[in-house]
Amino acid sequence: MTLRARSRRCQLFEKIASNTWQQMIRFHRHGIHLAEIGKTNEIIVEIMDSQLKGRNIDVWAANGVQEHLFGSDLDVFVEARKGIFVWWALQAKVLSVDGYYHGLAKRSDMGYQWDKLNNLYHLTGCLPRYLLYNGVEDFELQGVDACSRPFGPDQYGCSLVEIHDMERIALSGAPTFRDFHPKFARPWRTIVCCPISTKMRHVGYYSLVQVQAAMGHYPTKAALEYHFDWQNAFEYEARGEPDAILVRSAEAKWEPAFRMMVRNAVSLE
Repeated sequence: MTLRARSRRCQLFEKIASNTWQQMIRFHRHGIHLAEIGKTNEIIVEIMDSQLKGRNIDVWAANGVQEHLFGSDLDVFVEARKGIFVWWALQAKVLSVDGYYHGLAKRSDMGYQWDKLNNLYHLTGCLPRYLLYNGVEDFELQGVDACSRPFGPDQYGCSLVEIHDMERIALSGAPTFRDFHPKFARPWRTIVCCPISTKMRHVGYYSLVQVQAAMGHYPTKAALEYHFDWQNAFEYEARGEPDAILVRSAEAKWEPAFRMMVRNAVSLE
């Protein structure tokens, strides 16, 4: 098992998924719906309360009194190797008490939500996904994730679905949990538990400076002295632009409620 898979970051994301799964089951058992914004806020608070806050993980929040403007979008920047990050752009959606995901195919003047995510991907090379909050009482599963680690159904408490799968399925009508799971979904823990290649095609890689600029704030005690060697960096259009993440996000009209940076410690915490 890799250091990532045994790290506290991995365990934290696993715990959040398991707690979400159990919470959703309890809520639905009593006929109570849980909103995306409320659930996302809970997750952020759990991360900020963890011992990793300010060491390996930091969070910048844009929401507050204007939650209707920022919704429950979430950026997660994960360090793939020393000083190089990949960008996960996540749109949260919660499984309703009636067993459906509602509003996925709702169209605005700018198109569908997946159009915005797809545009963001083409501008930035980010990894856009839908982050689904789930809990289903009668669902049984013994799965294996992207880094060959076994998992039970509770790890689908927070699951990731690619935008092309979401578009294809949601346009046919309001989807159910089983429309995505297990065939098209993966546990969200994989973004911090599994090794990240720095040679993926069509993926943007960002420097610590660029991520810090997007974060807006990062504690001095956690900002290790990383020198980013552009000469050996991967070719990408954002290269050399300190504000690339902010500029491209504005172009795509992507305004996440939260931005999170996850550092990759060399050794276990």
